Amino acid sequence: MLLLSLAQAAPPLQELPHGQVDWTRGVLIVQSSGSPNTGAWSDLGVAEKDAYGQLELRVQDSSARIAFDADRSAGDLLGGGDELARSLTEAQGNWRIAETRYNASGRVDMRAELDLQPWLRAALVAQAQGDPDLKLTPTERSGLVVDARKVGGRPCFAPRLVDPEGLQIYGASTLSAEMAASRSPALWVADPAQTEAGELAGLEPLFVVAVDADGCDLVLSAQDSLTVRALASTSVLAEAHVVLVVE
Repeated sequence: MLLLSLAQAAPPLQELPHGQVDWTRGVLIVQSSGSPNTGAWSDLGVAEKDAYGQLELRVQDSSARIAFDADRSAGDLLGGGDELARSLTEAQGNWRIAETRYNASGRVDMRAELDLQPWLRAALVAQAQGDPDLKLTPTERSGLVVDARKVGGRPCFAPRLVDPEGLQIYGASTLSAEMAASRSPALWVADPAQTEAGELAGLEPLFVVAVDADGCDLVLSAQDSLTVRALASTSVLAEAHVVLVVE
């Protein structure tokens, strides 16, 4: 029962004025409500149009606020206004209406979702500098789990692991373009017992504990930095089998 309760822990969230980011799923969730002018069902189309109009504006506003890395939001990276709106309507970044509810009062509630990896894929690939032809060395480790619950780490799309001197051990730039195009750099969870963590990190992950955090950049001890750097030429880091645990 204890393991079951841990596996069902609530995901880490980034709260926004009109929505939230579920960092375990990697999804922006935005909600809106539209009401008819008279409260009559005959005005249903008006309520739907009102809800959709709100949703469109809220998705654009909320998506701009998503933390891309420790220093920049998605809005900083993609720009605002027409450029951001265009990125949201392109085929791979198109947000979708996940749920529509029709209330007896005539009010219409809508929930939209935006998958972050397809939307931010191009920005992630642009940063990727890893060798696509890297010959992976065998390792007994199936993944990496970094526990940052005691240092106040905050989720973002492209986090980094750094050593005590601030030198990068792992991040978006260490991935190959091919890998950056296929998955996010890391999975954020609230507990390492969550099902998603086990699916990515596998049965024999390396567990380390972050000693400090700068936003979503997590600092490892000198010894753990050496141990994790040794995984650079293995599938663990090269294929982004990285799980980050935050409260």
